[in-house]
Amino acid sequence: GRLSDQVDTDIKALESLLDDTRKKILERLLDNTAELEQKLVFEDFKDGFRLGVQLTAAGLNSKKES
Repeated sequence: GRLSDQVDTDIKALESLLDDTRKKILERLLDNTAELEQKLVFEDFKDGFRLGVQLTAAGLNSKKES
């Protein structure tokens, strides 16, 4: 999409301005940011799944009590 194209363009522009040492720092930053984002998405999924299970259990319990 447009956003990923812009990010790619910006990364290439930055890389063209950096020496090898600074390119490695940028690469490490991007890798760490991607890993952090994956962890956050996974934690959000776990929280949402847990909430869904709790709601389902509450719904089943209320049906049993009726």
